Amino acid sequence: MIYYSKLGLPYRESQNRLFDKSGRQVGKISGRKVFRRNGKYAATIVGNRLVYLSSDSRATSSPFKPSAGESFDAMRIVPSAISGDEPEFDVK
Repeated sequence: MIYYSKLGLPYRESQNRLFDKSGRQVGKISGRKVFRRNGKYAATIVGNRLVYLSSDSRATSSPFKPSAGESFDAMRIVPSAISGDEPEFDVK
């Protein structure tokens, strides 16, 4: 499944892992929440959008070691007016 950030950046989900276009794992999905590799909250899935919601920001998960995925082609889409902020992912 392809998800888009609030600003329209594409991310691909595979087996509860979230990847950017270059194939780097940027998060893991648990329910409707996405967590960074250090286990801190990064975003909530709202429809097909990834949005940082301050009301969910206290959520945590266990840290994980990122895995490599395949790069993919997806166009950026129009930003959303949905409530919340653009998520920030660790990309190193």
